[in-house]
Amino acid sequence: RDIRTIDTNELHSMFGVALQNDFIFNGSVKENIDFGRNLSFNEIKNAARRAQALGFIEEFPEGFEHEVTSKGTNISGGQKQRLLIARAIAANPGILILDDSSSALDFATDARLRSAISEIGDKSVIIASQRTSAVQNADVILVMRDGHIVEQGSHQELLAKQGFYYNLYTVVCKETIDILCQLPVDYRFALSNLSADRKCPKFIYKIPKNFRVEKMKHLLRKYEAQACDLYEAAALPP
Repeated sequence: RDIRTIDTNELHSMFGVALQNDFIFNGSVKENIDFGRNLSFNEIKNAARRAQALGFIEEFPEGFEHEVTSKGTNISGGQKQRLLIARAIAANPGILILDDSSSALDFATDARLRSAISEIGDKSVIIASQRTSAVQNADVILVMRDGHIVEQGSHQELLAKQGFYYNLYTVVCKETIDILCQLPVDYRFALSNLSADRKCPKFIYKIPKNFRVEKMKHLLRKYEAQACDLYEAAALPP
């Protein structure tokens, strides 16, 4: 169908877009997801569930009526991104564009999000991301460098080429291993089952007893996405 023959409003309704730094306006959570489209509450709630936002929304005393400040200054970066993703998928668009829209999410939440989106139905999903874990299940991956496409193919095809994508993927894995191996030894903390498909093996973190829990959690949040890719890098044991 020639898009030039499609009514502008109909064409716009085919797309759902979530950007890394899109805007949140002063209004309720429900209004920010609805975005003036007069969606039903069930549509809004289902979108929040798929976007992994329902949990924190229901923790607000007012729930979906909780007021969000302009630019989302009274919620976290991850919560803001999940609201924006809920907004993008609420009307069940045929084409969904996620432009680095989950960069503030930890890997476990990101994995659940991608799994939920894949189950919505027949649609085209375009993902722009710096995380190899975010795109490795895509039918086609376009690898860009300095604004140009340098490689394309599936995750396995690109790894087999041992080109730029392969180098990026394995370097990230090796850097993660090197950082984790530098942790001082006192007792062990096992981080396991990060991968949604349970392919991520159990890696042992050696953490000192006086290592602050907050610092440990920050470290895990920072590197867990890369750590979950390690099952593909069997040649790089810790």
